[in-house]
Amino acid sequence: MGLISFDEKSGRFRSLTEHLHCGQFNNEGNINPWHLLPLFIPQWDGDVSSVLEQKTADDLLTNDTTIFVRSRICRIFPAFHERITPSSTILTDSYLLCRGKTSYEFKSELRDYKDEILLARLSQQDVFVSLATRRPIPLPMWFGDLYRPQKDSNHGNPEYMQRISQKPMKHVVCAQLSDCDSNHHVTHTAYVKYAQDCAFHAVQQNAFRSYSGDISRYSIKTIGILYIGEILAGDFITIEAWEDELQSGKLNFIMLKTDRDVCHCYLEYYLGTKSNL
Repeated sequence: MGLISFDEKSGRFRSLTEHLHCGQFNNEGNINPWHLLPLFIPQWDGDVSSVLEQKTADDLLTNDTTIFVRSRICRIFPAFHERITPSSTILTDSYLLCRGKTSYEFKSELRDYKDEILLARLSQQDVFVSLATRRPIPLPMWFGDLYRPQKDSNHGNPEYMQRISQKPMKHVVCAQLSDCDSNHHVTHTAYVKYAQDCAFHAVQQNAFRSYSGDISRYSIKTIGILYIGEILAGDFITIEAWEDELQSGKLNFIMLKTDRDVCHCYLEYYLGTKSNL
């Protein structure tokens, strides 16, 4: 995998994922949802400073600052499930858009290397944060000047969920060390894994009206995540899950740690099996 190009005028990165591997797919031939998010991050090896003549998000970081991922929404189109196999090669196009004073949007698209057909799209909201106060701080002026969009658009990232009146299905998980980074914080992809595991058990119990049998039979359509708090290795997390009352097939999840919300998430699958997309 590696960086192919960087367009200075548009600020767009293009990188190449040379191939996937069988471990990213389940027995039904569907990619596991938690393996999708890393595909959207530009991949390159070695020193690319000669290519990146403009400043990027990495130039924001100092010993006193960090970037907090606030939310993500990932849309996977039928072409992904129709075309992509463990031997596929994927192009990743990505760019940044400044949003307000303290946050920016990271956008990324996956395309088939053979003909550049659009496969999936990610919109991610990142917040510039002080390590000392853990509060948002203003982005540098150069960042706003460089990445301010020509015209405003609705990024459509997930918002807080409203709990339903009826009793939701509940599932409890313990965060494993293998789900964590070097600081023992649960990684972003692990949240999706927890939601998928919860969906698996709920479907086994006939808790959702639109799904039956094994949730792995269904190809993922949309992943939406709002990160609210941190989960550490050893934490016990209660997941409340229900199917959306207004949108069939949309599964909502609220993750709680000691009765405090730490994540709101939803998963939506194509209601036909992989062969019927």
